[in-house]
Amino acid sequence: MRDELTRHRIGVTAVCPGIINTPITATSPLRGANDTPEMRRRMIEIYQRRNYGPERVARNILKAVQRNRAVAPISPEAWAIYYLKRLAPWFVAWLNHSSAERLRRQLNRGST
Repeated sequence: MRDELTRHRIGVTAVCPGIINTPITATSPLRGANDTPEMRRRMIEIYQRRNYGPERVARNILKAVQRNRAVAPISPEAWAIYYLKRLAPWFVAWLNHSSAERLRRQLNRGST
């Protein structure tokens, strides 16, 4: 999309926020084995402890758009994953596959 819109002087920025402390942690549905009050409590606690709020994210998104960045990692962990993917894409692919497989196994255990 970015390439297609460049000739019209329209910028496109993909935002990668990372772990952001918003109410979504309390309201979004959990699925499978993770759908427990304890898991919800732990998730909310992690996001609150991280304390990277939406105001900070908004400021960083505005900076990225003003600079016409193609990709805008926002939080420190998003930047870490961004650089890791650039340095070792095979490792990030393996990590994503492994995480998805672990989650699939957990969900299958929860539904039996």
